[in-house]
Formats: sequence, C-alpha cells, structure tokens
Amino acid sequence: MTFLTVGALAIALLVVAPFAAHLLRRGQRDAVGFSLVRLVLPMPKLASRRSRLQDKALFSVRAALIVTLALLGAVPLVRCDHPVLTRQQGASVALAIVLDDSGSMRARLANGDERFAKAKQRALQLIEQLREGDLVALVLAGEPARLIASATPQRQMVRELCRKLRPSDRSTDLSSALRLAEGSLRGLPHSDRRIVVFSDLGQPLPKVSVPYWFPMPELATPVHDCGITLAVRYENQVTVELACSDAIAAHQRHVTLVKRGGDARNPSKQPGLSKTITAASGPQKLVYEAAPTETELDAHLDGQDANPHNDAAPVFGGTSGTVVATLADYTTARPATGGPPLIEQALAAFGGDIVLRPWTALPEDERSFNEVSLLLLDDPSPFGPEVRVVLENWIRRGGTAVAWLGPRAVSDALGSSLSPFLEGNPAWETTDVTGFDQKSLLWLGTTGSTLSELRPKGRLSIDNVLPPTSTVKARWGDFRAAVLERKLGKGVVWTSGIPISPDQSDIAFRPGFLALISHIVEQTRLRGLSPVTVVGHAWRFDHDESIQIRDPEGTMTSVTSSVGHDATETTFTPTTAGLYTLTREGRLEYRLAHGETQEITDGPNPSNPPTAKGVAEPRAPLDISAQLTWGLAILMLLELVLATWRKRGIPRGA
Repeated sequence: MTFLTVGALAIALLVVAPFAAHLLRRGQRDAVGFSLVRLVLPMPKLASRRSRLQDKALFSVRAALIVTLALLGAVPLVRCDHPVLTRQQGASVALAIVLDDSGSMRARLANGDERFAKAKQRALQLIEQLREGDLVALVLAGEPARLIASATPQRQMVRELCRKLRPSDRSTDLSSALRLAEGSLRGLPHSDRRIVVFSDLGQPLPKVSVPYWFPMPELATPVHDCGITLAVRYENQVTVELACSDAIAAHQRHVTLVKRGGDARNPSKQPGLSKTITAASGPQKLVYEAAPTETELDAHLDGQDANPHNDAAPVFGGTSGTVVATLADYTTARPATGGPPLIEQALAAFGGDIVLRPWTALPEDERSFNEVSLLLLDDPSPFGPEVRVVLENWIRRGGTAVAWLGPRAVSDALGSSLSPFLEGNPAWETTDVTGFDQKSLLWLGTTGSTLSELRPKGRLSIDNVLPPTSTVKARWGDFRAAVLERKLGKGVVWTSGIPISPDQSDIAFRPGFLALISHIVEQTRLRGLSPVTVVGHAWRFDHDESIQIRDPEGTMTSVTSSVGHDATETTFTPTTAGLYTLTREGRLEYRLAHGETQEITDGPNPSNPPTAKGVAEPRAPLDISAQLTWGLAILMLLELVLATWRKRGIPRGA
C-alpha cells in the first residue's frame, strides 16, 4: 500500500467530526418554576451523567458518508492482487488460457503456495471476468500439450473444466501449447485476441502471431529442489536416478532404501542402504549392491525442498527403458577402425533409455524375448522353423523386428526361410544404381535425402518376394523396392534390401541411416510396450482386452476401446509418477511411470516474456467507483431525510 493510498484512506478519520458535533449539540430544556421546590433541602452532586449520542441513526449515516468519500478517493490508487481483464473500447475478447500442468509446477513458492494451485486460481479469476460475447479456450502445457476446450462462449463449462484440473508429473511442452492456443484463436471474428500464459517458464516462449502475456512473474522464481526420477532393481542391485536444481538443494541429503511402506527416518537400522548424494546441480546416479530381493522397496530422499512430491519413488523390479536386441557378425559388421558392430554404435549414439542386448544367435526360447521391444538384424541367414515360430509369435504380441538383408539371405537350406521379412527366395545382384529415390524418402525429413547418395556394391532383389500387406517405404533410383514395412498382429516388421556391413554398402555412414534408426526406435517407444515409460507417454493395448488399472493414488480406471468401428487398440496415459497395477485378462502386471530430470534441473527461462499492451494487468486498478458513487448518493439522500425528520420532531425551544 503506497503513501498516497494511506493518505486517501486517512480522510476516513474525519468521521470524528460528526461524532464531536453530536456530542456538543445536546439539547437544553427551559426551566419551569415550582414554588414548593424551595422547601426541599439541596443535595450535593454525587455523580454526573455521561454524555450520550443523540440521533444515532443520523450520526451513522454521516459517518458512512465520510468513509464512502474516503474510499472513493482511494479507489484510483488501489490495485488488485489478481489479473484483471482489460478491454479495448469495451469490445468483446477472444481469450486462450495456457495453464502449465507439468511436474515443475508442483513446487511451492516462498509463501508455501503450490505453483499449479496458484496458477489455477488466477485462471479461474480471469474466466469469471468474461461476459457475453467473449470466447475462451483452455490449453494445458504438460507434454503432450492438450487443447482442453476450443474457443467457446460457454464460460461455465470452461470454468468447471478448469476447476477439475490437477497437477501432473509430465514434462513441459510450452512451445506446442502456445501453438495450440494460437490455432484455437485463428479465424475468429474478434479483433481483440489474446493468450495468457500461467507457467514457470521452464522453456522459452516461441513467437506466435497472437499477443500473449505472463501475468504471474512469481511463478518463474527459482526454487531449490531435488527429486528421485527413477529407481529400478536388477537381481540384487538397485539403481536410483535423481536430479537437483542446485547445490543448496542437495546439501547433506541422503537417499535411503526401505521396505515399501516403511520408515525412511531411521536409515541406521538398515546399514548399506543409505547413501549421501553429491552437493551439485544436475542428474546423479546411486548404485546399491546386495539389496534384499525378497521384499519390495521404496527409495526416499530425506531433507526438505520446494517439491516434496518427488522425494520418494518405488523401486521397480525389472529392466527400465526400451530394450533393443541386436544380431550382427562381428567379423564383417565392424568398421575398419575396430570396435563393436556399426548397428550397436548407432544405438549407443542415441543414449537415453536404450538398453542394448547383443545376441550371437536368435533364440529358440520365447522367454528370451521377454522385455525386448525391438530386434535389429544385420545380414542374417534364413531361419529354421523353431526360430521362425518363436520370432513370429513375439512380433504378433507387439514386437518390432528390423532386418538389413545381404548376400547371406540367399540360401538353399531345406526348411529355412526369411519369413516374416520375405516370402520366398530372393536373389543378390550387383548394381550401379546410386542410392534411394529421393522422393520416396520425404517421410524421413531432410536428413533422409542423404540415402540417395549411396554407393552399394550390391543389393537384394525383393520385388518378387514381397510379403502380403507390406508397404514399400523407400525405392531405389530405378524405382525397385528398397525398404518395406509390414504390420503383423500387434507388431511391425521392417525389411531392407541392403546390409549395414561396410564390406557391402556405405549406408551406415550416411546421416539418413541414423534418421531411419531414430524413426523406428521412436515408433517402438510410442507403441507403449515397455513396462517403464515417461509420464505422459501412453501404454497401448489390444482393443478387445479387458483391463483395470490402479494408479499410484489408488484410483481405479477401466480401459475401453476408442470410439469407432475401426479401432484396433486402446491406450492409457499415466499422468502421475509411480507404480501402476494392471489387471489384464485376469493376470496381474506392474508398470512404472517416471518423470524426467529436466523438470528439476531446468529452471525458469532467464529471458523475460514480452508484455502485450492491453492484454491484462496483474495489479490493475480496482474500478468500483460507480458502485461507491451510487452508495454516496443514497447516503446523502438518507441523511437529508433524517435531518428533516429530526428538525420537525424537536419542539420549539428544545
């Protein structure tokens, strides 16, 4: 409150003036003589009557007049503590509200308020200020960004949708959210269109055509936070991944493994299961050896920080990430400089959640394919019937298999074949064709065009042995088939008529090769087959499966098929980090959703967002002068009536 505001409100102290006037103008009565009074002895005055107000109603009205005048004078100086929607010459507005529901919005501000709760409160206050003719859209900025409500005049509906929103552990996707908001306002007849962003600005805001504004700068205040992102156990070894925003948040803190539901405040009772984290910013990894395997464990981070929600995580028993099995000949698939085969080097370049499992032969036991999501084969020989049955069963259950076929694909061995990659016996041929047709590679982007510059020594002729339902994804320069994609059950089969081996081609040295591998890996991730996924990424199931899912908070959800007669799968997207229990066709499964480290390590973007003039004001003037003016007029009229009535009611000489 400024000095001017205090001075304006001090006018209310003048209320003592009518109080004093009412005390001083007490009425006196004329004395009337009575002869017998002289016979009464005078008595000394023992007490005096205290002054009392007369005409309390009139005094109250006059006091209220002075207070109202003081408020009317102070109104231009008083500002609200919430956004106030301004209007250009009173015209209707089209408003898009972007509300960040990512994991970093769970952090608490200096006053103890949660970022998301405060942002939702301000968004609701903004919605309440809309009126007839206005349109409002609601967009969430947690990955993936979602358009909750398109621009609509139904303010009540949007308000209810906003009230039901809850924070999540998603990553931040501000760029997509801003573009969704921009698209929701595009083409509207309103000349006054605006985007209001409620976020901690973990990402820079992109440039869009619609003016936007950031009404809560306190959300972008840096906080001290450490959190556990992932805890997995393989046999008796537990690996805990965590991240810290700065060294202050990590100072003298420990991660303790305890029995699920146990007490993490007494780590000394379990020696060896408590480790001190490094006092530094960024991601960290702690490894616990000889962890008990007969009990379920939780990882707890002691101490206090701005986000207590991510200070504990369940220890998941199993492999995390996307498991990729490879099969390559170490004598021909390695570069001249040595090292692992080129396909393994390409996968290592991706890093992230890739878990590499090199094989020397394709297994005949289906259990070997457990947890494997992707299989990459470099110039394999035809498979025997046992291997082929196991491989096809795994693909039909949802696996993805990729084969780069070369000279070894040509074989006359009895009972062997390359099914499900090819149907029949292909032929290997030399060629002088220079790479793939560039137009057939548009789906790989600009990097994929480098595959048009290949100089192979030969290629596999596959046009006459294409499997049914296969799609040609890339062609040679002479328009013959080069790369195939085939759906098989719930899985996908990819076939290339050129091997990776540097003795036969230079495909592994082209950027387009990494683009192709990246595309296949990403499609495998999106298929949602891994039991461990990032929050916000969907798990996918067959459309006719009966599935019940219990989330970490104990809420049960029934997964049903998508609307439409051609639906082939159903999805479930985890929004909270933790352990999910699935009842699938009567079988019990456990899956894990975890947050990403950047929600902890990436602080608010240092660049200040631009302020669009006329969009809104965070502390706009509180315009209640019209109401106060009407109140003042009513009080003046009431004061006039009471004063007139009093004068008529007082006898002459009083």
